[in-house]
Amino acid sequence: MKCEQCGLDLNKGKRFCSKECYRLFRVGKIVVTGKKFKKGSIPWNKGLDTQVDKICLECGKKFRVPNSRKDTAFWCSKKCAGKQQTHIAEYQKNKWKNKLENGYEPITPESKLERKRFRESVQKEVLERDNYTCQMCNERGGYLQVDHIQKWADYVELRFDINNCRTLCMDCHYLITFGRKKPESVIWGHNLKHAEMRG
Repeated sequence: MKCEQCGLDLNKGKRFCSKECYRLFRVGKIVVTGKKFKKGSIPWNKGLDTQVDKICLECGKKFRVPNSRKDTAFWCSKKCAGKQQTHIAEYQKNKWKNKLENGYEPITPESKLERKRFRESVQKEVLERDNYTCQMCNERGGYLQVDHIQKWADYVELRFDINNCRTLCMDCHYLITFGRKKPESVIWGHNLKHAEMRG
């Protein structure tokens, strides 16, 4: 019997004289016949439409990506991706700048301290004054919250005025704030760890 690659004489039952001959035979067979898989089988990375055309969000150039990246590829190159990220960062910066110019007050350590001071000084007084009862639905106890009639953010001078505050249950407070009924699964409101009062 002879080696199928180089033609050397072999022991019975062998097809190749060495691993090198086997490798050369396989490479030659793939190149010549173009067959790498069994007849009828489709490789995992091949198919009818292995590549997809996309448009770069930065430069508008058309580029191709594998089908597996069709939902995650947005740019034709790293250079375009970097430019796009710079635009996004600039947009976010300008968005915040506009909000601040139009009177938006971000939550600062000072405002957090103000809310803490409110909870410690005024909240308990309001709850006791209203006898731990929601001022809209008259339900006593449960998850009660103190609501500012004139908004906390808009009327700084009325934040600690007890007459600007009222006791509301979680459902009524949600309704007042968002104008719709609170979903069953939602637990909402400020100071929930202080909210449940005795019934």
